[in-house]
Amino acid sequence: MNPRPVRTRTSAGAVVRGNSVDHFWEDAHRCKVSGCLLEYNSAVNSYAVVPAGTENDPPHRDMFQSFRGDGSFTPVNDVVLRGNVFTSRKGTRYGKIPFQYNGKYTIQGIGAFDGPYRNWTIENNVVQVEVGLAMGLYGMNDSRIVNNTVVPRDPATASEIRLTNQKDGTPSSGDIIRNNLARTFNTGAAVNTQHSNNITVGTDYARYFADHPGGDLHLKPGSPAINGGTDRNAPTVDADRKQRSAPFDVGAYEF
Repeated sequence: MNPRPVRTRTSAGAVVRGNSVDHFWEDAHRCKVSGCLLEYNSAVNSYAVVPAGTENDPPHRDMFQSFRGDGSFTPVNDVVLRGNVFTSRKGTRYGKIPFQYNGKYTIQGIGAFDGPYRNWTIENNVVQVEVGLAMGLYGMNDSRIVNNTVVPRDPATASEIRLTNQKDGTPSSGDIIRNNLARTFNTGAAVNTQHSNNITVGTDYARYFADHPGGDLHLKPGSPAINGGTDRNAPTVDADRKQRSAPFDVGAYEF
């Protein structure tokens, strides 16, 4: 059986909760309107199905994507992304369909590309993909990006949380970036933004995680992320819906 595109497209006020998208080749989830909630979903095993004629520049796919596509830059507000676990691949199932295409194709993580966006909550998400753009937020304003874990899927080495300008050059503004555990941060383009208690992991995964090569990003005993967070603007439960205790840990999982 060949994997088919599996998409969750939300409408205003929609709730998408507890779904598993497994073995797919398009975006796993999309939200292009205001007021949608996506929480405690998972997506894993994205395949490189490249349409004819796009071999030199294959279209990118995303675990979650918000975009306009019509050049209108209509605001998308009041979106919640909470407790989702996005992993580019775990094992193999369809031997003739690759996860990558000539090294040019591999799925991206959480992408919001056509702001302005306002009043988003992005918390307790786990993102493991194999490209640098693991979380890309373009024109994100007055939003909370808190307690996410964003590191590359082994054996990849690049992964970042990017908060940058809207496509017309308007800077992202007024955001809160706290308690995130990431390979690296690229958030310098944002203005009037609060940063605190974030940890740059670099490539020292064995120091932080229970089993990074195996895809287990729960914190290990002695992890520097334990007790390294703040409860300010932070969720009181983690990605497993387990109660956090002060001082909060950094990342999606409480030890």
